[in-house]
Amino acid sequence: MINLEHESFKRRVKDASDIVQVVTGYFPLQRKGRNLWACCPFHQEKTPSFSVNPEGQYFKCFGCGKGGDVFSFVMAVERMDFPEALASLAERAHIPMPERGRSAEESRLWDLGKNLLYRLNGFAARFFRQQLEADEGRSAREYLHRRGLTAESVERYGLGYAPDSWEALTRELAGHKAEARHMVAAGLATERKDGSGVYDCFRNRLIFPIQDLAGRVVGFGARALADTDTPKYLNSRETPIFSKGQTVFGLPQAREAIQEKRRVFLMEGYTDVIMAWQKGFPESVATLGTALAPAHLRLLRRFAEKVFLIYDSDQAGLAAAERSLDIFFEAELAARIVTLAPGLDPCDFLVERGPEAFTERLDASVELFDFKLSAVRQQHDLASVHGRRAAVKALMDTVARAADPIMAAELRRRAAEAFGLPEEALVAELAGRRGRSDRSAQSARSDGPDPALTRRQKAERELAQALLACPAALARAAAARDFAGLADPAAGELLAAAARMHQDLGELNLEELATKLSRQEAVALLADIAAAAGSGAGRQTDPAGAVDRVLLDLRRIDCEERLAALLEEKRAAGPERQGSIGPEIVGLKRELEAMLRGSPPVAGSRPVQPEG
Repeated sequence: MINLEHESFKRRVKDASDIVQVVTGYFPLQRKGRNLWACCPFHQEKTPSFSVNPEGQYFKCFGCGKGGDVFSFVMAVERMDFPEALASLAERAHIPMPERGRSAEESRLWDLGKNLLYRLNGFAARFFRQQLEADEGRSAREYLHRRGLTAESVERYGLGYAPDSWEALTRELAGHKAEARHMVAAGLATERKDGSGVYDCFRNRLIFPIQDLAGRVVGFGARALADTDTPKYLNSRETPIFSKGQTVFGLPQAREAIQEKRRVFLMEGYTDVIMAWQKGFPESVATLGTALAPAHLRLLRRFAEKVFLIYDSDQAGLAAAERSLDIFFEAELAARIVTLAPGLDPCDFLVERGPEAFTERLDASVELFDFKLSAVRQQHDLASVHGRRAAVKALMDTVARAADPIMAAELRRRAAEAFGLPEEALVAELAGRRGRSDRSAQSARSDGPDPALTRRQKAERELAQALLACPAALARAAAARDFAGLADPAAGELLAAAARMHQDLGELNLEELATKLSRQEAVALLADIAAAAGSGAGRQTDPAGAVDRVLLDLRRIDCEERLAALLEEKRAAGPERQGSIGPEIVGLKRELEAMLRGSPPVAGSRPVQPEG
């Protein structure tokens, strides 16, 4: 059932998101005729082939083939999934996201509440920054000097100091009319157990503001300056605007460098990131004292093609790196492991050894799979059968998580080579993990790039093009073909949505049709068809005849595939079964001969189904 509220919200966001304005927020466009043009951001080229159509509100690159609506563009350029793109465009248009179970008025108040939290955190960041420069901030300044962090770094990352007081921040906020309950909600204060008020969460600590992609302060990291204070590092607690599992430190500052170099250095510590920037490695970010999570990688994948994991080279750091491996394969994000000198974190290594030595360690980094293979070999006794089997199973746990089937096949080949085993044995091992394999295959089908189209899929896409040019034939074609069961999912979804729209409205509106599609591939297919129609390419003088010709071609494919299957079955079957399938074989051959003679298609014909 269609969620009408969700569809209405999508339409509202799309109406408020002119694709020309959105695209020009990333790069300039030049008008030529009815369209606007630029060099494509998705592949290297010198002659512009990326086109934006303002009337149809879609884009199309005639070089690499990417295309779609404004949602598709943001998904591609930011490497987001659809919900993230929808949220991004909604925020750009200042449209509050609807919350499940909330009315429109409740959603408005919720949005206002989050804006208040942003303002309180911003105020706190400025307060901490002032305290760092005050007399009370001397111990924090001395710590920064010992670590080698410069005044430019302090300014760039907005570092501050929380005074050694129970009420310094809360008293300042109260003086600006902030309510205690809002301070608590923002993660800046804690309620006293006796209910007599609130007190500061951060005391006598060096403060590292944590920002979202828009540059808004959403939380804080705080390092203790006294040896007796625990824990050494303390983060803001989870709030409506801050989640450690979805945020990385330094991303707003590093974003431009990451996008330019298409790589990111992922570290553990705030000072690691800041020192990396000082030493000429601006593409550095850090997790917030928590394990690397899938949401972190979804965020980084929007800007980078490769991640360098640079954790401390002690046992804990290496263990953290190994725990991170599987989610990289699930996220289809390339990663390499960088090991530094034992006993040195990245900040200390950069200070003591310098950027040249750091670059050497980057060059000596190892690929994710090789790191895992080395770890597995060290953890198991490969001289024993039991140890060897355990090592293979541990490695296959990782291989099974590879969402991309081509990557999975390559990892399987390398694993078989490493252990001197036939690849078929590892295929059998993976077959026992059906749940994971099915999940990976589904992810590859829905999110990964399309494999080469089969003859049937090509014909189905031709059918979609023909029917969009002749909507009156949709009902007749739907009687001949089950759109939901097409081999090409993009064509199937597009045609099913088109048939419903035509049945409900008596016409097709391509812009409206795009909002009914959930698959990015279906939106791209619609954009391809619309672009071809706009340029005059593939225009039919007899649209209804074109539909009939494609339906006939699909019927021919049905018959040929069924005939091939029956002939194969006949070769292996016994006399009784051979006799029962003989008439069907004869009937298929006759139908194919009739098609070759140019007989008209059989109205309402359905694909041939095997006999039960």
